[in-house]
Amino acid sequence: MEPETDQTNTAEPVHGQTEAGDSGDSDLNSLLQQYEEGTKPKAVAQQPDLSKLDPLIRFAEAEMATRQKESFENDVNSAVDTIGEDESFKALPKTLTRRLLVAYAFDNPAFDKAFQNKASDPNTWESALNTAKTALAEEIKELPLASNRDDIEAAVATVQDTGSADETPGVSVAKMAKMSDTEWQSFLEEELAKES
Repeated sequence: MEPETDQTNTAEPVHGQTEAGDSGDSDLNSLLQQYEEGTKPKAVAQQPDLSKLDPLIRFAEAEMATRQKESFENDVNSAVDTIGEDESFKALPKTLTRRLLVAYAFDNPAFDKAFQNKASDPNTWESALNTAKTALAEEIKELPLASNRDDIEAAVATVQDTGSADETPGVSVAKMAKMSDTEWQSFLEEELAKES
């Protein structure tokens, strides 16, 4: 029986290896390596240090905010000028016209939206601005300042000594106010001498 055992021993692999086992182990090892590589945390790419760019970023943000504010102010001033061209607004100071327009925008969301979209839809903006001008002109008619403009101008002309040409020329009110007592006395004596 010994010869059979020799055959069996020779057919059996050494230390548990078989011909098929050799290729299976290498396949298994390569699969395990692939799995381990896939599950290992990958090295995170180093993020560049952007802290040195902070001053540049803050400057760019400030510059952008400044330009946006300037653009906004220019657009509002342009709208105020457009409305101010109407005869109804000539009697009002520009600041009051601006405040009326801002209040109108606050009360009318469609007008505010048209203002915000004026670059992409200028026709809607122009229409909204004309509607605002008409609506505000109606409200202005009720103000006493606008209806009494001629009276105000006449009063200002009187105070500034810019009356009609038939008045006798004299010293302006401003010059009289700056006169010393001696100059004032001389002025009064001259005026009395002219009347006599």
